[in-house]
Amino acid sequence: MTNGAKRARVIRVAGPGPAVREFISERNKQQAARAYAEQWYQSLRAWKLVFGEAAVMSVSYAAFRNSGGDGISTLGEGGTPSPTTLITPMGEVGEGETGRTITTLEYAGTPDAARLGRRLKAIRGGTSMATLVDERGGWASPKERAMEYAVAVLTLAVRLRDPHAEIHLFHLQKSVD
Repeated sequence: MTNGAKRARVIRVAGPGPAVREFISERNKQQAARAYAEQWYQSLRAWKLVFGEAAVMSVSYAAFRNSGGDGISTLGEGGTPSPTTLITPMGEVGEGETGRTITTLEYAGTPDAARLGRRLKAIRGGTSMATLVDERGGWASPKERAMEYAVAVLTLAVRLRDPHAEIHLFHLQKSVD
């Protein structure tokens, strides 16, 4: 006999739970890597610079007042240019250092590094993809090309000492394998 009351049963299945959690965790890490690569990619495409403050020297113009305009300039031509920094996801990075790193990769002795350098040069030249990430969250088409650009920008970020880029590059390369 039953008393008419029904009891809910909790069914627990042993097995795939940890595997599913691991899969979801890895997927989230790959999404974060994709998003970080997109941030770097867009910052390189925009190439927004901050111009450093030039040192202002105190100059006496007394010697030039009566010279009659003999072609001597006091406007600072030929002096040390003011430093420029590039705005990136990790903050401001020297524009010169970034350019040298891209050139170093482009002319590297290994084909893989040279290919990454050419991808970075294309980004800087404005002849690359508009975005790496599709609006639905996956890679933009063609996927292989977007992934190659992502590896290139994160490799550059690692070489510029971005503390977050190395782990994102690891997860990105893990998804490629």
